[in-house]
Amino acid sequence: MTAGPRFNFLAPFEGIKTSSVKPYAILNEVGLGEKQYFYTYGGGIEGTALVWDDITVKANFEIREKRFSNAPDRPLSTGFDGDDKLVTIQFSKPIFLIPNTQSQLGLEFDFVDQSTRLSFYSNKTYGIAANYRVRYEDPTGTLPFPWETTLFGGRLWSNYASPDPCCNTSPDPANPGASDRFDRRWRFGISQISRSRPISGLPCSFSATSYRPTCRSMPTPATRSWSGRRSGSRSHRFTGTFVELKPA
Repeated sequence: MTAGPRFNFLAPFEGIKTSSVKPYAILNEVGLGEKQYFYTYGGGIEGTALVWDDITVKANFEIREKRFSNAPDRPLSTGFDGDDKLVTIQFSKPIFLIPNTQSQLGLEFDFVDQSTRLSFYSNKTYGIAANYRVRYEDPTGTLPFPWETTLFGGRLWSNYASPDPCCNTSPDPANPGASDRFDRRWRFGISQISRSRPISGLPCSFSATSYRPTCRSMPTPATRSWSGRRSGSRSHRFTGTFVELKPA
């Protein structure tokens, strides 16, 4: 849960048409197996601005404390106690490439500093992503509302504080052992929204992830049942979703 007021400003500085600032508080609790898994608390601040007539800038800083609870089937959960610091900067600008359409380019930079009691899970992750969104009339002529297509792609780099003791990550089979963990990921895909009503639609998205780890990451931050990969291995994952939005 997040909550906080938003303050709006009209032309606060030359070159900025509108802007807003929102400080907020964070409070969450998560259960697992009818027991408390972890809770978080913290806060953040979000700022938005419309600059140079048509460029939207959104910046966010957030810090969140995490506290886990142990259980008989996960006795090491408290090793993930710590804090997350997040910085995000987004830019978007309308463009006019295709006649009779509304198009927008987006760019995003992310940084996450995740600190945990288990040093091998502490990491600093940097990310960059871009997207192109276009809205156009239904080419089939069957729906009265426009379609929307988004192409997106991104790159993530995750540098971990210490070697992961779970698995052998040495590239030399004759000398097994742990090595520093540095994960890299490519992600790209396409999403499509076909609206049947003003407040509902049929979104469909497909994405692919190319993952180059030094060892396979944990499926959840409180389990120890993952297997090892040698340094330099690569995996690929393709996902797709198709759901219908329902009006509130």
